[in-house]
Amino acid sequence: MTATIIYAIILYSIGLFGTTFDKVTKIQKGVIILLLTLIILITVPFSFKFFGEFLSSNKLIKVVEALDFDRIDKLWVLTITAISFLLIDIIMEKAEGDDKIKFHINRKYSETPVIISFTVLLLYAYFIGLDNIEKYNLEPFFAGTIAFHMISSNIIWVLNDDKFWDSLKTIKV
Repeated sequence: MTATIIYAIILYSIGLFGTTFDKVTKIQKGVIILLLTLIILITVPFSFKFFGEFLSSNKLIKVVEALDFDRIDKLWVLTITAISFLLIDIIMEKAEGDDKIKFHINRKYSETPVIISFTVLLLYAYFIGLDNIEKYNLEPFFAGTIAFHMISSNIIWVLNDDKFWDSLKTIKV
C-alpha cells in the first residue's frame, strides 16, 4: 500500500507539474491533487505501521498503535483508496488518452478487479463480524488476499507506464 502511494505521488507529481501530462486542465489537476491528498490522509495509519516496523522508536510505536484500525475500517480505507485511484485514471484517460500510459488497461485489469475484491472482502468482514475474525484468526486471510491484489495491481500498473518513463528521458533538468 505504502509503495503504491509513494509511486503514485511521484508519478503524478512529475507528470502534472512537469510537461509530461500536458493535456490535463487546471481543474482536472486540482481534482487529481485533491484525490491524492485524500489518499495520503486516509492511508497515514498504513504508512506509519509500515515505517514503524523498521523503526524502534517508542514514540513512533505508540503513534502506530493509536492509529491501528480494525479489519472493517481498514477495508473501508482500502476501498476508498482504490476508488480514488480509479477516478484519477478516468480523469487522466479522458484528458491524455492512452498516449503515455495505458489508462484503460489500468482501469480494466487493475483498478476495477481491486475495487471488486475489496468490496467483497468488506462485505465478507461485515457478514462474519469482527468477533469471528478475531476468534478464528482470519487476519492472515485478509492480509494475504489484500497483498496479492496490491502486488498484481502494481505489476499491471508498472507494465503500462513504459511510454511515460520513456517520455521522461526527453525532459531537460
